[in-house]
Amino acid sequence: MDNFLFFLPLFVLGGIGTFFGQPWGFVLFGAAGACTLCINIFLRFAEKEHVDPALGALRYYTYFWGFFV
Repeated sequence: MDNFLFFLPLFVLGGIGTFFGQPWGFVLFGAAGACTLCINIFLRFAEKEHVDPALGALRYYTYFWGFFV
């Protein structure tokens, strides 16, 4: 949840700035994208190291991931 609280203001302010064509809007929008990419990369490696061996990749991505989608 704390990732979302950090990401959402950057995304909203960046969207407003890009709507008005301001350079800082594009910078904030890019920062929000970079934060999201870094978080997703970290979570992918954490899942691969800790979750996949415990459950198995096929079982995890079909049954358990379905609850989050």
